[in-house]
Amino acid sequence: MTIQTCTQCAKSFQSNDSDHKFYEKLNLSSPKRCPDCRLKTRLAFRNERNLYRRNCDLTKQSIISIYSPEKPYKIYQQDAWWSNKWDETSYGKVFDFSRPFFDQYKELLLAVPHPAVGYRFQSENCEYTTYQDHSKNCYVCSGSGYMEDCLYTNWTNYAKNSMDILGSHDIELCYELIDCKKMYQSTHCQDSSVLTTCHYCYDCHSCSNCFGCVGLRHQKFCFLNEPLTEAAYQEKIKNLNVDSFVKDLKKIYLNIPRRALFLINCDHCTGDRLVHCKNTQNSFYGDILQDCNYNQDAYKNTDCHDMTRAAEAQMCYECIGGGDYYFCNFFVAGEHASYCTYCIFCFNSKNLFGCVGMKGHEYCILNTKYSKEEYEKLKMAIIEHMKKTGEWGEFFPINMSPFDYNESLAEDFFPSSKQEIVPKGFHWETKNISSFSEQNHPNTNEVCNCALCGKKYLTVVQELKFYRSMKLPLPSICPNCRHLSRMTKRNPRTLWNRQCAKCNVEIQTTYAPNRPEIVYCESCYLKTIY
Repeated sequence: MTIQTCTQCAKSFQSNDSDHKFYEKLNLSSPKRCPDCRLKTRLAFRNERNLYRRNCDLTKQSIISIYSPEKPYKIYQQDAWWSNKWDETSYGKVFDFSRPFFDQYKELLLAVPHPAVGYRFQSENCEYTTYQDHSKNCYVCSGSGYMEDCLYTNWTNYAKNSMDILGSHDIELCYELIDCKKMYQSTHCQDSSVLTTCHYCYDCHSCSNCFGCVGLRHQKFCFLNEPLTEAAYQEKIKNLNVDSFVKDLKKIYLNIPRRALFLINCDHCTGDRLVHCKNTQNSFYGDILQDCNYNQDAYKNTDCHDMTRAAEAQMCYECIGGGDYYFCNFFVAGEHASYCTYCIFCFNSKNLFGCVGMKGHEYCILNTKYSKEEYEKLKMAIIEHMKKTGEWGEFFPINMSPFDYNESLAEDFFPSSKQEIVPKGFHWETKNISSFSEQNHPNTNEVCNCALCGKKYLTVVQELKFYRSMKLPLPSICPNCRHLSRMTKRNPRTLWNRQCAKCNVEIQTTYAPNRPEIVYCESCYLKTIY
């Protein structure tokens, strides 16, 4: 194990034996930045929720895009970007060994067209969605798939007629859920599964008709964890005193023990929210990971380090977005790629180095086509050049991101101020961020002022119909503030040492030592809850 000083935040960080073995396989030296700074930089290259109205640079039509009109990039609407009306290799450059690699790559990044909303596959009537697939009639959804008639969802799959959802799956007729699964007609729930007609529940599973409950299993007609008859339960809900309910709910939230970590069927793993993982360290929100370190929101990855919102990857390093990668390093938002390094928006390709927007190509460097022999020889020469300039083995510099820090995912996970961020090289938008809430929408019914941030936002017809059908009041805060509120209800992706509140054994947990929740080790938690 070695201890280094991060060149970005100046804090000390450790690299363990599995890290060093991994870097050796990829012919890389140890990274110069700590895991958090590496993650923050990757997140700064992805904007999901801030949408803008601008014109397509090919068709000249008005489109929705994740790039504001002021950004100096060429933006094509989705169909145009995927069409054969333009040739990616026509933007090709010949590498200049008298200049740094990243300077030349930035010029290519500015020249090659970008897809307007990242990517969107097999979706209908989903103009305001980003990184979306197999969906229909959705509005302002991001990183989601297999959705129908949903609004304001993030990282959610297999959902119908639902709204304001974060990290949930297999849901219908639901509102304000955080990290839930198999939910029906339920609202304001978190870390729960298989619930029907439940509201304001936390860590409840296989329950129905529960209101304001915590830590329940296989129960029904419970109010604030108290079992009732069906008639008494309905009477309680009918005559609900909101102020009293909120006060009593807070007490239950603090009195019911929490599990230190959510590690299900995991072997030799550290982190939180991991399911079916093996030999995975310092990772969060991952399913079916093996021999992975520093993965976040990842699925089915093997022998991968520093992967964020990426799936089905093998032997990859420092990638964000997309999936089906094999031996890909320093990759942003692509799919079905192998042996690709320093690439952005490349699909169905292999053996690429320093390319942008390639679709179905191989043996290309800076979007220029070579023979296999020429490609291998030039690639190795460029790598040696990058080692001399200090560029090799590092992710794209933060000043190359197409997005400002406060419009990217970095702000979601590492909220910061302009004063904190700009000295570290990030961009910061000084104007009001123009988002979907400020765009002219053909089906707008109401314009409201957010009670938290004060900005105007739109309430669309589809949204109003949802509130009426679910008998929900019109919210007083904008979609962005509602999203940020959901994000803050998740635990931070940081591990602390503290003692189990029952047996005093030393535990690791995402609950900081100064937090008031009662935190149990896994053994004590299971004995208490079950």
